[in-house]
Amino acid sequence: MILPSDIENMKLELKSHRNKKGEFLQNSSVNRYYSALNKAYNVMIENDYIDYNPCRKVKKYIEDNVRSVVLPLNVQEEFLKLLPSDLHRVIVLVALHTGFRKSNVLQLRKEQVNLAKKYIKLTKSENKRKKTITLPLNSFIFNLIEYYYKQAEDYLFINPETHQPFTTILKSIKAAGKKVGIEDLHFHDFRRTFGTRLLENGTNLRVIQDLLAHSNISVTERYLSVEAGERELALESLAS
Repeated sequence: MILPSDIENMKLELKSHRNKKGEFLQNSSVNRYYSALNKAYNVMIENDYIDYNPCRKVKKYIEDNVRSVVLPLNVQEEFLKLLPSDLHRVIVLVALHTGFRKSNVLQLRKEQVNLAKKYIKLTKSENKRKKTITLPLNSFIFNLIEYYYKQAEDYLFINPETHQPFTTILKSIKAAGKKVGIEDLHFHDFRRTFGTRLLENGTNLRVIQDLLAHSNISVTERYLSVEAGERELALESLAS
């Protein structure tokens, strides 16, 4: 019988392992293994194979490696110019104005877009099975994707080399990011940038939580970043 102490030992063992870069696994990586095991036990309980989940008495590690990278507004125009095509730029702009995850942007389909009512709708299955999202399109993004919508048979953004939806544009993002001084820019950082800019513009945190479809507001709080200089400006305002 597997005990909670065995799960704790598994976590410690995983912490001693290294990833492909030769770095020890971080807390978030170990937590993913834990979550997968916990889910497996719950599935077995639901199907009456077992009646006990040792993971229930074991806590996740506190994650200390939360990314805080955003695309600063003052380098955005230059960054976009450095991308290899107009299509790459449109994809990034859609990400920055919707906060959608990579797969939801790269695999955006015509049936998900309602031009008449100006919104994009993602079902639960398209949103990590969390909840349905109906996101209004601001005028900028509406005008930007209208052309692609009218041209599309199914997917809006088609890779001209493969004639299929893009699976990644990471190489282009990293190259352009490095040239504007961001060493490790990921597609998912555009989602964080979306939320962070809303926060800096005074948007209520609950609204940001809803737009990002986070299940818990604490996730939203940890998720957001603050651009360099914003905290200093905020504190300086108290002295004026």
